[in-house]
Amino acid sequence: GCKYRSEEEFTKQEIYEFVDLIDSYLKKYELENQNKEFIYLDKAGITDDKIFHVTGFLALLDDFSVNNKIKEDLEIKFFENLQYQEAKFYTKTKKNFLDNLISEDLRIILSERLKLKIRYNNLVNKIYSKVLLEDDQNLSLEKNKIEKKLFEINNQIKTNYPDFTNINKVKIHKIHEIQNQLKDNEALIYLINEQSQQAFTITNKNFWSNTNIKSSLVQGRSKLWLDRLNELVFSEEGGIEFKNNSALVYQTIFEESLDNVKDKKNLYIIAGRHYSSFPFEMLITTKRNFTDSNFTQKLSEDFDERYLIEDYNIKYLPNIDTFMNLGKLENTKITSTSDFLGIGDPQFKKDYVKKTTNNKEVKFLRGGFIGDSKIISQRYEELPFTSKELSEIAKIFNQSLLLTKEKAREDEIKKINFKKFDVISFATHAEVFGTFEDFNEPFLVLSPPEKGSRNNDGLLTTSEISELNLNAELVILSACNTSSKANKYAAGFSGLINSFFAAGSKSVIATHWPIEDEAGYLLMSETMKKVIKSDLSISKALQSTKLEFIKGKYGERFKKPFYWAPYVYVGL
Repeated sequence: GCKYRSEEEFTKQEIYEFVDLIDSYLKKYELENQNKEFIYLDKAGITDDKIFHVTGFLALLDDFSVNNKIKEDLEIKFFENLQYQEAKFYTKTKKNFLDNLISEDLRIILSERLKLKIRYNNLVNKIYSKVLLEDDQNLSLEKNKIEKKLFEINNQIKTNYPDFTNINKVKIHKIHEIQNQLKDNEALIYLINEQSQQAFTITNKNFWSNTNIKSSLVQGRSKLWLDRLNELVFSEEGGIEFKNNSALVYQTIFEESLDNVKDKKNLYIIAGRHYSSFPFEMLITTKRNFTDSNFTQKLSEDFDERYLIEDYNIKYLPNIDTFMNLGKLENTKITSTSDFLGIGDPQFKKDYVKKTTNNKEVKFLRGGFIGDSKIISQRYEELPFTSKELSEIAKIFNQSLLLTKEKAREDEIKKINFKKFDVISFATHAEVFGTFEDFNEPFLVLSPPEKGSRNNDGLLTTSEISELNLNAELVILSACNTSSKANKYAAGFSGLINSFFAAGSKSVIATHWPIEDEAGYLLMSETMKKVIKSDLSISKALQSTKLEFIKGKYGERFKKPFYWAPYVYVGL
């Protein structure tokens, strides 16, 4: 582990040099990313974790007598630059979609642009390295010349290829822009950077940054602790360990940040890819006296738990850009007269023997679809309870359409006028980013055809979802990931959710793990009844139903997080 020097061990000159070094790195990083007008083209799929490590140094500034204004400026710069890093990762899920938009003419233009970008990046590195001081002026002139040429090419692409351009856009949002969108009773936590358990907290009036790199108990291992909690939630024997681990994670990651916003009732959580696999409302907020030395001893003690969901109406968002874009939309109420569409319970061929398919055996044809669709029937089990779930939700609405069994086909779904439906529910299998080799998209599983084609191969991918043209107030993803009992959605699932926002949905309810039949039916039907009959917002109705589970309204066994925690609300 690292040995931390106290402030007394640093000279003032060393502290100034340390701050200047961080500031210089951020300026270079920001300049490089600002010039990536088309982030996918500029190797967006290649993420660089260096900024995560550098951001961790914010914790050291707390130990130094650094001017508060300087410290705040650095925190704001980190906050903005970390958005670039997350954008690079999410662009990976768009790869197949983007490739389909590249014509031969565009390919020639992109080839020329790539050569210029390589020259440009080399120049920037030379200028910032300050190795060739005598040639700085010449390098700058050449840099300006290439920038001008790139500007012309970029304008040509934007003018002639608008679809390709729109997918490539990355918007970085300033603190004050986010504050303008937050109400008095709302707070937003941007949780990012597993290496240093970093959280940025924003209200409409204030901004805080909390960084923790000194705890040897959790340093750089937050995801391991969250994954362990996701395993323990399935265990009948792990109750005490779950409670202690849950309380520990809360106190390490959230407690200091939430101390600033105890008066708020609505909490937005934007979790980076290392954290997006976890429903934070099941964290236990009961105060525990943890230290590195006594943590294992505490495992033998039981205590009464209080969950985070009991203190906040929690809403999730895939990224800051989605939060900002949704704020521009005008929401309408969901009522019994709203139109409902239910899709699920896909039908698989009976004559294929089920087997665990090696991911390398799944072959995608050029264009990104499965030609031999029998592989879907071999890989996935039918989900008969999902028909019941969709039917029960449909009863709440006067107008509904159900596509189940053989009707839950990709080609049938693509014929639908989705804009007329206010609430849409998918109840089927889901798979995440990187499930199959050489296939970089999450997807939903539908009834497979006899022979796969581009329009119908049994997989509804994120790029296909993005093209559905929705106008829904709510999409429900009651999706089962069958690869493991423990959650495997991670950032791939965030990509799946994001594709529904890209298609035009205003909110999504998603599940973090396969749902027990009765619990899923109760939780979703009771939530939708509250939305319609009690005039509650979707997130508030979901919170209210979860609190009923916790308090035992539906029976003792449903009080456990396993039954109520997996459903999360994503939206405003």
